[in-house]
Amino acid sequence: MDYIFEDKRSSKISGLLRKAYPDSVSSHFFYSNGSGNLINEARKRLRSGAESVGLFVDFVVDNEYTWQTINKIFAAEKEESLLRGNLVVVPIPCIEYFYIKSLAKTNLARHTSSIETCLEFKPYIRDPLVVNMNAENRCRTHEKFCKFILNYAFYPCVRDNNDKNSLYAVVDCLCSTEIQNDSCKVESLADKALRLASSMRLIPCGSMVSNANKETLDLAQAKVTSLELLNELADKSATLTGKLNHALHKQLQSLSYSS
Repeated sequence: MDYIFEDKRSSKISGLLRKAYPDSVSSHFFYSNGSGNLINEARKRLRSGAESVGLFVDFVVDNEYTWQTINKIFAAEKEESLLRGNLVVVPIPCIEYFYIKSLAKTNLARHTSSIETCLEFKPYIRDPLVVNMNAENRCRTHEKFCKFILNYAFYPCVRDNNDKNSLYAVVDCLCSTEIQNDSCKVESLADKALRLASSMRLIPCGSMVSNANKETLDLAQAKVTSLELLNELADKSATLTGKLNHALHKQLQSLSYSS
């Protein structure tokens, strides 16, 4: 199976997740650089000989565009013989969400209440960190709030950017730079990668994660879990807004894979 993520391959989080897998598996990780390219990338991988593909798709419950992306993928899976029966959607809030989850209990967390708001899908627009930084316009969706939390609720080394101090996802801790401080602890890059993979419920097969309860991406099993995850994420819309999004649930109830 090939695995397609909508992120950039050059992302430091993408690179860290690859570290949780042997090269024989991570060589089957591909990146579409945006949700609009996912279906084309799936076609490309299947035409290149992949038996099946797993699509890791951002499903942001307060961003209707991401619902439309999910619908388009399910429609294409039914309509195109190349895709029919050969793909599974793995809906995720965003990859930053799991990165934050993997960091939440480390000494690198600085604003723990804001981190909890993010991870628990609580209403975030009046979060103290958002208000104090006048960042309401930067946090229009839960995904954007996750990116904000990653940048400002932790020590700067965890950021997913090209800053010279954004080292957490690319080197062993302790680093030997001026940003090292009393909050830092010794930890290998491999251990950080495994903690990231462990934060996800559904992951590609072949991980070095030693959790017997971890669900890996076997196609038949993953299709069942895929629909469960869609509905679980849709339920989060009620947590965020205070009311259940009936239109979203109605859409999701109509989704299914080809038999």
